[in-house]
Amino acid sequence: MAFWRRRAAASPKRAVLHVGLHKTATTALQKMMHEGSATFATQGLYYPEASRTYYGHHLLGYEYLNPKNEEAKGALAKLVAELDNREPEAVLISSENIEHLTLHPERLVEIRDALRGLGYEISVLLTLREVGEYAEAVFAELHKHGLQVSPEDFAARIISTNGFEFNGRTFSFDFPWLVGVFDEVFGADQVDLLEYSPEIVPEMLLVISHRLQLAPIFPREIPMTNLRVTGEGAAPPFSMEIKEQIRSSCGEHIGHLLALHRHEVITPRDLFR
Repeated sequence: MAFWRRRAAASPKRAVLHVGLHKTATTALQKMMHEGSATFATQGLYYPEASRTYYGHHLLGYEYLNPKNEEAKGALAKLVAELDNREPEAVLISSENIEHLTLHPERLVEIRDALRGLGYEISVLLTLREVGEYAEAVFAELHKHGLQVSPEDFAARIISTNGFEFNGRTFSFDFPWLVGVFDEVFGADQVDLLEYSPEIVPEMLLVISHRLQLAPIFPREIPMTNLRVTGEGAAPPFSMEIKEQIRSSCGEHIGHLLALHRHEVITPRDLFR
């Protein structure tokens, strides 16, 4: 584990680590931040360039999960150097690949300690999706990237292990366990949970603004990204039976988890005070 120089800060700096999950509008948020980073910076929200590829800070995960990835080498050190040089007070870091680091919490600790060493208070934002719908969405996305198993086999793997491994990345469908890892590393009071809906991006921005103590930031336009393939070549849909099997195995925990992590009610009226 690397040791990072700790800087004394006159006032707390803040960073939000947006973890996804996959298929919860993460790419839409990242593309919006990537394309509008200069505009967001004028509003006080800094979206680092280091470790960024395909809109998000995915190299933070690739560096650890795929050491042979030349582009990812030194990703965390480069991010630390950029933040150390620029000294932004409010930072957003976003990558679904951070989800896969739950099996490697030592890497999460390294990221945490690196940011804390620069004087940042860190919060984590996760968006959860009803587990049956989430499984089908992940299956459809992996199908686009070459996955060749049936919905029945995909579901059977989830039911037996609560996860699915693909190209060196493990997707977890055990939400209580996954959230628990972030609670343990960052502190439950620093973990915010949202429930996915097609209109989730503005809600994510409200939570991010609130955590970073910025005036509310709203997008002019939300990009459409990673749309599900339909027609010829599309992933076969899940039957209701498959979804129910996954739900029965993984459980319905979103409501309970949301309640546990509802630190305070965040509304536009609260943020405009």
